Amino acid sequence: MAKAGIPIAPVLTSPWIGVEHGAAARGYGDRIRDRLRRQLDASFQMIRNARARGITILSGSDSGNASAFPHGRWHGKEAELFVNEVGMTPIEAIEANTSGNAWLMGLDGEIGVIASGRLADIVMIRVPFLIKSRGCRSFTLASCTLLN
Repeated sequence: MAKAGIPIAPVLTSPWIGVEHGAAARGYGDRIRDRLRRQLDASFQMIRNARARGITILSGSDSGNASAFPHGRWHGKEAELFVNEVGMTPIEAIEANTSGNAWLMGLDGEIGVIASGRLADIVMIRVPFLIKSRGCRSFTLASCTLLN
């Protein structure tokens, strides 16, 4: 995959929510939660292995699915998991969620960056993994769409 330039874009937030919040809330017992945890841990290891082999890791996510999750609630979780569980730097995780995914969709240079004349949906969230590593003070939740 690395030689062919084929990236992977795992979805981590949805199973993480199942482990941390969803299993008990939906009436599933410890057995289901523990099974999800094992699957999630295996996914983290698979991504670390792929990354070590030079495979590009991009962000896949269902967090924008309004029927499943409130808008904006989990948008930053994928990047946080990349940093805390996979070992990416905060900047690598942000790029995997923005310009990297734009490249995957053939829209690099058009979206995935904050720049004049570019389309952007911006969701600012508290990002403790970035704050801790970069010395930033805080971010506030906001959402907007830039057209020019």
